[in-house]
Amino acid sequence: MSRGARTGHQTVGRSRSSERRLLLACVRRGDALVDIQALLGSGLDWERMLDEATRHGVAPLVYSTLRTATGRASVPPAVMERLARLYYQQAALNGRRYAELRKIVKGCARAGIRVLVLKGAAIAERVYGNIALCPMQDLDILVGRSDLDATDRFLREMGYVPDEGHHSATWYRDHHHHLPPYVRPDGWARVEVHHHILPPPASVRIPIEDLWRRAGPLAAGGEALGLCPEDLLLHLCLHVSLQHQFCLGLRPFCEIAATMRHYGEGIDWEQVRHRTCRWGVRKSVYLTLRLAQDLAGAAVPNGLLDALYPEGFDPQVIDWARAQVFADERPIRSLPSTLAQLRGRVPFTERHGGNVSDVPRLEADLSLLSGPVEGSSAAPRPLGVAAPAA
Repeated sequence: MSRGARTGHQTVGRSRSSERRLLLACVRRGDALVDIQALLGSGLDWERMLDEATRHGVAPLVYSTLRTATGRASVPPAVMERLARLYYQQAALNGRRYAELRKIVKGCARAGIRVLVLKGAAIAERVYGNIALCPMQDLDILVGRSDLDATDRFLREMGYVPDEGHHSATWYRDHHHHLPPYVRPDGWARVEVHHHILPPPASVRIPIEDLWRRAGPLAAGGEALGLCPEDLLLHLCLHVSLQHQFCLGLRPFCEIAATMRHYGEGIDWEQVRHRTCRWGVRKSVYLTLRLAQDLAGAAVPNGLLDALYPEGFDPQVIDWARAQVFADERPIRSLPSTLAQLRGRVPFTERHGGNVSDVPRLEADLSLLSGPVEGSSAAPRPLGVAAPAA
């Protein structure tokens, strides 16, 4: 067994409640149907199950799985009704948001602004093939830096207002990777205008012009662009790890798994490895893919995990990241010893005796989840070369 596979399942495969096991079986879908049938026959706290599914942003996915599962008669009708209501509400809301996105893209095109669609809006229709399955909080678009002013003017003309409640527009432009969020007066749509996929300092190592060069039409004959499969996958990984320290629940890992299923053999895994190392985000990508494999059944090649396995990596870090995913309150701030270990400083068993709960919370430094760039002495193994035995 490869080192990457062995360490992850030793640390992540802990005992779970029946409700959580059913939740995970539902989001894993195809390879977990037997588990679903067995769990439906056990005593379940359905209120807890519904709460978990909603909190993790996967209630539509759970409904989609349960309504086709053998043994679904064991699910109380009231539960299926509530899940169905959430499913169709999400479908309706996403339908409105996609209609709004089309207006924005067409308007920008008329103004000569190229638009690249990011995150949920890029995958709900194309990857899932069902817009109900991918909840979206915002409409995220990427434009060139030189087009920021024109995009700002256009959105204001559409009636959007920049939300400067947290920081001023000047702060966003000088210190962040997107402008302040633009909100419709009626509140149902929010647009984030990005000029990069990550904030500094992580953005320094990622040439945004390369992502534009590799982008392609999001839909046949459409005006919007989308990231190429490898860049899309890496962006999803870095969004949940570097930007949110795994505090977004299960939904991001489901998106990663769905992206892998959709593109399948069309993903160039050697390019995923190469860009991960070139961008200096090896630890973040390794940890995210490990969790996506375990929690959402993502078909991550073992060769990739072996190639990205960080030198001196303490497998207990996976426990920390998984705790972030399932934390009852969000966001829970990252733990300094854990993040230091991700940077290769010190195993947290050495400093804290393995007792993570005693470590004080602090604001996470984005750079702590990064790593060496390719070509340094710590560059990883190429694909297909197994890691040394533990």
